[in-house]
Amino acid sequence: MTPTPRISVVIADDHAILREGLVKLLSEYPDVEVAGEAVDGHQALTLVEKLRPAILISDINMPHASGFVVLEQIVARALPTKVLFLTMLDAQEFVFKAGVLGAAGYLSKDTVKTELVAAIRAIGAGTTYYGQSLMHKIISSPHAFRAGNPAEKKLHELLSPREFEILHLVSQGLSSKQISEKLFISERTVANHRLNITNKCGVKNTVELVKLYLQSTGSL
Repeated sequence: MTPTPRISVVIADDHAILREGLVKLLSEYPDVEVAGEAVDGHQALTLVEKLRPAILISDINMPHASGFVVLEQIVARALPTKVLFLTMLDAQEFVFKAGVLGAAGYLSKDTVKTELVAAIRAIGAGTTYYGQSLMHKIISSPHAFRAGNPAEKKLHELLSPREFEILHLVSQGLSSKQISEKLFISERTVANHRLNITNKCGVKNTVELVKLYLQSTGSL
């Protein structure tokens, strides 16, 4: 039997106790492998270039280079690593900036470990994951990411009925696992649908996708 591929991650945070806690926590999951640790933004970028992990789990406020700067450099250098922010900064402007820059995920540091692992697995499968506690901030914001996007008025034309159904559930803050249980389909199928939806709508992540859906339905 072929073993399940492990998702390699690098952890970047200037607080040693948090890094140690994450390493210990993630060691409980055989499908996740901590490839390295960084104490600041500069070291994080160096490790990403050297190790090419699937995911960089990063704080935003770090010495030498912020998590946002690291993300910008990863994108500019076309590195394959996806960025999952794990931070105390949960104000909507930070969440929105992360979405605009292309972060694959965003979680508050008070998130439970099961959601952190769910985020890692979702991102490792090619989708995005923004914490459910942050979804209210996205939904309640009056600011759009991409005003005038033609997809706003054509979602029903762009998406299949199943894709639109899944998009509706995503907008309600449901995770891929919860959607799979609700629709009686596999979590992998949900992940594939979510990837197709983002591609069809021309957005980069769940934050932009939810905004687009809410605008199209007149909720914003």
